[in-house]
Amino acid sequence: MKKAGLIILLVFFINNIFSQVEKCKSTLQKDFLSKIKTYKPTDLIPYYDIDNEKWGLMHQKTKKKLTKALMKYPSTFNPDISFSYGKCDVKINKNYELKVTDLRYDDSEEFHSEEDIQVLDSINGYRGFKVNDNGNLIAYSKAYFRSNHHYWNISKPFLFEKEYYTIVRGEKQDVIINTKGEIKKGFIYKSITYTKYKYQGDSLIYIEDFNGKKAFVTLSGSRMLYGKLLTLPQYHNESFNFSIQHNGDVYMDSISKSGVLDLVTMKWLIKPKKKLKIIDIIYTSENDIKTDFSNRKKANIYFIVSNGKSKYLIDEKRNKYIPK
Repeated sequence: MKKAGLIILLVFFINNIFSQVEKCKSTLQKDFLSKIKTYKPTDLIPYYDIDNEKWGLMHQKTKKKLTKALMKYPSTFNPDISFSYGKCDVKINKNYELKVTDLRYDDSEEFHSEEDIQVLDSINGYRGFKVNDNGNLIAYSKAYFRSNHHYWNISKPFLFEKEYYTIVRGEKQDVIINTKGEIKKGFIYKSITYTKYKYQGDSLIYIEDFNGKKAFVTLSGSRMLYGKLLTLPQYHNESFNFSIQHNGDVYMDSISKSGVLDLVTMKWLIKPKKKLKIIDIIYTSENDIKTDFSNRKKANIYFIVSNGKSKYLIDEKRNKYIPK
């Protein structure tokens, strides 16, 4: 009886998923796909519907709404478009071929242990760190140990003029040291973060001084945008080496001033302005491309602006895209 019951439940579950997917397909064919098939995919950009707090697609040139607002997040063709609708995962390729699958949530967490790093005795005054042949951190002085998460205490090493350096994170200040533990002159700040970006060949380091002023500095001594930066460039607000700079925290509601910085030229694409709340970067492209500086011309780049309850797009020239 138990086996028969399990089989019935399994059949019911499979049928339910199939029915759910078919319902999604039907709605998407009618209210979404059929409305955009005659348009070029890269000419389709998202618009925000205040009433149901979802996104649809409009025509970039005419600003005409084309689809119903079915997307939870603003998605674009680059070259395919993916989004969730109801309990379905949706993918439409650049040839307008629709694929719908059941939306499954995976609550499992995958934990990655840090590589084997030793904490060395500092009784004899040792204040340095050690790297292996690949430049990876393998040991550091106990003088810097505050947490079992090693990279909360000390950053991954980075190379400058054939010598390795690292950022030591303290309770009240951060410093940059070499492998001997010697502090690099001038590199004591309230906070220091090494970034993946480079300017004229030098790696950019983001700092905040003890007066709250933020800037980019390099180990060779250059200092850029001192007191003008608003935030650290991060993966969720950076694309094509454009960085959304704002004075808020992780909660977008706290933003009262923002702009867009070009990390290649170190000039403002959009100067920071009060009451301007730029929250994201999106793009369209004909092909699958990396979102770095070299591919800017292969993409149509847009910034999402939040204005009260409404949201809209602007491009690199600050042209607004509000549906008619």
